[in-house]
Parts: sequence; structure tokens; C-alpha cells
Amino acid sequence: MADLIFGCTGASAEQYSATPTLNFQLTITERSGIRVHAIALRCQIRIEPHRRRYSAAEIPVPVTYDLEVASARYLHGLDNGTLPLIMLFSGTVFLATETGYSVELVPWSSEATYRMPVTVWQDLVDFHFPGSAWLAFSRERLDELAEFKAKHALPTWDATLAALLAGQRENDPADAAPDQAGPPGVVPEARQP
Repeated sequence: MADLIFGCTGASAEQYSATPTLNFQLTITERSGIRVHAIALRCQIRIEPHRRRYSAAEIPVPVTYDLEVASARYLHGLDNGTLPLIMLFSGTVFLATETGYSVELVPWSSEATYRMPVTVWQDLVDFHFPGSAWLAFSRERLDELAEFKAKHALPTWDATLAALLAGQRENDPADAAPDQAGPPGVVPEARQP
């Protein structure tokens, strides 16, 4: 039976891929002396946030019901340091023997840990989404935004959100200058051009 030891020695952001992709460098060592012909390998990667030290700025973790972006929100909140990962392996090992080949399963206990630098994640985001971020909207909300964008002849979604925020600031007493703010709870009138 093959005695496989898995290790992760590095990670990097792939610059030239159609979708954001991380490359991990793995080492696989067979310790019993059996000759490995090939391995069909699967890997599940888990983030282990409890194995990391946090700065005061990183401790608040935004909570969302959108579980699809929970890991991205977590990673976005990290400034530096490393991200503890555990890689869980499974698959099939094809061994060369004196009489031919034999097939074994990679044991479910096969794993490797790696402390990925947070900068690898930041590089990945910068390569694929330079200077931008993603927001998820319901279709109804997107339709309303598209209508507002068209009505005001705004060229981009960024300009659309900026216009909406600017309009909100004009009507928000917390954002008004001290000499223009009215009594608490009273919204100042919007200025007419």
C-alpha cells in the first residue's frame, strides 16, 4: 500500500486566466518505496479562521445572509499576514508493480496545511478586478437602477451609484455643513439649481 505524504509549498495568483484562479504548489512523497505511476487527485480547500491572529482593524467581520460571498467578504477584510488553509485530498493512485499495475484510493485522512499570504488573495483581486468591486442586486433592484441610469443619461454603473449617493447626501442632515443643518430630526430642503 502506498504511503503518501502531501505538502503545500506555495501559492500564487494566476494573471493569465479567464476567471480568478489561485495556483498551489504541492509536493507528494511516497515513503514505502512503491513506484507511483499516476495519481488522479481531488482536493477540497478549507479556510481555518480560528488559526489566525487578527489586528484590531480586522476583528469586525461583516455578516451577510449571502453565503456565496462569505469567504470573499472575510478575505476582503484582511489587511496582511497569512491565511491558514487545510487541503483535504482524495482520489486514486495507480501503482507500478512487478506484475503490472494496481489501483488504490487516496486515504480520506490525506491532508496538508498551508499558511497562504493574504497578499496572494489581494494580487488575485487586483489582477482580475483592478480598482473595482462587485455587488449583488435583485433583478427588481437592478431594473430600478437601470431606469434611473437611463433617465439621467449616466454613462456607467459607478456614475449611477455616485449620483444616488450625492442625492442622498444633499438630503441627509448628518452630511450637511454645521451652519446649514437644521434642528435635529429636520431634513433641510434640497437646493434648487
